[in-house]
Amino acid sequence: NRIIFYRFGSEQDGWSAEYQMRTPPSVQQNKSSAVKVLVVGDMGTHSRDEFTQHWGCPPSRNTTDAMLAEVQGNNLDAGLVLHVGDLSYAVGYASVWDQFHEQIAPISSQIPWMVALGNHERDWPGTGSNGLIDSGGECGVPTELRFRMPWNQRIIDKPWYSFNYGPIHFSVLSSEHDFEEQYPWMKEDLSAVDRSKTPWVVVSLHRPVYIDSINYMPIDGDQTIAKQLRLVFEDLFMEHEVDLVLAGHHHSYQRSCPLYQHECKQSKEGEYAAPVYVISGNAGFSLTPTVFPIPPKWMKVVDIRHHGYTRITADKTSFTLEYVRGDDRQVHDTVVLKRH
Repeated sequence: NRIIFYRFGSEQDGWSAEYQMRTPPSVQQNKSSAVKVLVVGDMGTHSRDEFTQHWGCPPSRNTTDAMLAEVQGNNLDAGLVLHVGDLSYAVGYASVWDQFHEQIAPISSQIPWMVALGNHERDWPGTGSNGLIDSGGECGVPTELRFRMPWNQRIIDKPWYSFNYGPIHFSVLSSEHDFEEQYPWMKEDLSAVDRSKTPWVVVSLHRPVYIDSINYMPIDGDQTIAKQLRLVFEDLFMEHEVDLVLAGHHHSYQRSCPLYQHECKQSKEGEYAAPVYVISGNAGFSLTPTVFPIPPKWMKVVDIRHHGYTRITADKTSFTLEYVRGDDRQVHDTVVLKRH
């Protein structure tokens, strides 16, 4: 839990301003050492001077302004951002990446900005992706070069990885690559989790595993991909007691009950029931209205009318997820998990 001061550059080209970042508290320090994580998906970027942009996303400014306030807050400052895919929506326009980095820099210069690849970073025909032409030909290259995640840097185009942050173990999958190829890695990663050190396990990927959506299109429809993901990973998530599965892609906020095979599961407080599935895909891009008139009984909250982000606060015995709307910065959904 130390503050690190840094700058970048060289004597030849000049130096940046001085920045600072804080390392996370060790979960072994004491049980009350909590961490805060901000989760966004499908954000995009927007210029404050309103110049013409490819896919400008004005609500993204509400999101990053609210997140910055949390990073600089007076209580438990946010220490990590997890972006679950569809980052800048550059889709081949390189300048959009620069605009995106300018927008997130006040946050990403202070805390890590971890990413999963989405369809608008990776998908292109004939390249081994699950989708269509959504990356504009980028094929994940700008993302992997600009965001150096702890995946195997010696292997190109295998962007799945894991890391620990305080009492949470994060496993990041790619919904844009072959699921069967990732299964052995996912099984090994979850099997190696030490619950005495990281009692909470969160899996993240771009496309949802469970979703309220009427999109059954072949190849890459919401329900088509969700079914494929469940066939490969759902039993593994249950076996290893994954607490939360985070996704984006559908531009909405959705949250399930503890869920297994389309049924809500119950348990005593402090005992495991099943993963909670959350879609946090409403950080900035235009919202997606393609949901059923009445949500499935296992999807407890669906918001297709507002933008926002998700906040996680966790210590060794308690895990709280909150949905924060960008327009009023108020909490509009809360889930609390407990462990003995």
